[in-house]
Amino acid sequence: MSEPTSEPRPAIPGRPSWWSRTHIRAFQLEDDEIWRILTTADLAAVSWVTARAEPVTALLSYLFIDDHLTVTSTSNRSKYRAWSANPAACFCVWDPDDQLKQVTVRGQVEMFRTEDFHRRWIEALVAKVSGRDDLPAEVLERQFRFFDDPDRRYFRLHISRILSYDGRMMRTVEREGLDVWPELPGE
Repeated sequence: MSEPTSEPRPAIPGRPSWWSRTHIRAFQLEDDEIWRILTTADLAAVSWVTARAEPVTALLSYLFIDDHLTVTSTSNRSKYRAWSANPAACFCVWDPDDQLKQVTVRGQVEMFRTEDFHRRWIEALVAKVSGRDDLPAEVLERQFRFFDDPDRRYFRLHISRILSYDGRMMRTVEREGLDVWPELPGE
């Protein structure tokens, strides 16, 4: 084992030590990986803004239905009140198989409820949680009753921006000393 040096060794030859932690665009996920994560993950850190312009984030179960991330709420919850006044939202989702891969989606939520969607959402939730698509009707009906508050609404995120980050790739680049950035002007 070699002795530590007083000068930090750059992770990327020819770049300052901090380079990879500052220029993270090189660590974006491919589109197919982004959509795999969004359609298979169970939880998201979901943010909204209160009437007093205070940010709030909570860990929520969500479902990907009809090409949208969708959560549910009743009117006595803070997200319901906040999104009724300001529909801006942000969902941060991480890969269930690798928490160093993250997808952040921003957009506007649309509040709605139809009885057809209400039933579809509950069936999809029960299937996802149980890992089964063939649950007996009585099990689905019992779950339906748990969620059958007439005040329940659904919030479908209309995505305006997607950001992604592969922390594992960044660590590999740093460990192996790879320069994955194009030449910068003046270099």
